[in-house]
Amino acid sequence: MHKLALIYASKKKINNDLYFRYYKIECFCLKDFATFLDLIKKDIIKITLLLSKQNTKVKEVNRNKGLVFNIGKLNIEKLFNKIYSFEN
Repeated sequence: MHKLALIYASKKKINNDLYFRYYKIECFCLKDFATFLDLIKKDIIKITLLLSKQNTKVKEVNRNKGLVFNIGKLNIEKLFNKIYSFEN
């Protein structure tokens, strides 16, 4: 992922209908892959491997659901450069 957009919204429920108000957007571009690796080494980016188990008639099979990379909102600018921001 080279680009990231954070969209801020509030929600309101009226008569069982949800309404959203989008009030801010921030767009980012990845600094570089070396920074990504460095943040993993520093434990700023956490890695989670998602697995599931499927039982078949013969055996139980593990299924890889993918890798998830987590970074806290306060650390976003360590990995990405902000290229655009708008607030209404």
